Amino acid sequence: MELPSGFPDRLKPRLEAKILALRYKYPLAGDFQKRILETISAFVEISCKAVRNREWTVELAHEGLKHFALELSKDHAWNMHQEEWWAYGEFERYVNSIMKGVTNSTIWLQSLRKLANLAESKSLVAGGRPTREQNLAETRQKSVSPILSEKGWTPSKLADKTGVDTSVIYDYLKGKSHPRPETRKAMAEALGIDLSELPE
Repeated sequence: MELPSGFPDRLKPRLEAKILALRYKYPLAGDFQKRILETISAFVEISCKAVRNREWTVELAHEGLKHFALELSKDHAWNMHQEEWWAYGEFERYVNSIMKGVTNSTIWLQSLRKLANLAESKSLVAGGRPTREQNLAETRQKSVSPILSEKGWTPSKLADKTGVDTSVIYDYLKGKSHPRPETRKAMAEALGIDLSELPE
């Protein structure tokens, strides 16, 4: 299952272990909604810690939540592929019905509230004035993250495509570094955008 773009590499094993544990806890098809909701809850807890540790942004965690819920829904639907409805092209409708159940749940609303509260508390840090690093990270992620999502790439995939070290890409997206001109050029080419569209 593909994790959201930019999800911190350090936390991937923890999230993947939780996903696996909940699959074992709820192995039956009838328990799939409980499994999905508990997995979403675990994702939000891990995401909130990542935001507090400045490994991720609230905005990316919020976008990631929607992506993650959809991936969980698709994952369940794929596992049910031998059912008769599959033959009649009902896959998308089935995924949408799962998502409707998820987004109407109490856990979904609690998850959104946690992220909203975190966003509010983050904005109050340093008198509500974001640091230069935070401003850089926000600008860069607003430009790059939608393109990564559209391509279905993670920052690690962008690193592979450019031949640039993964840590350079992550530091760039977090506003921690200014890459060399040739690195920015390679990133822009891989993303399919003009160099002027890629924030410095």
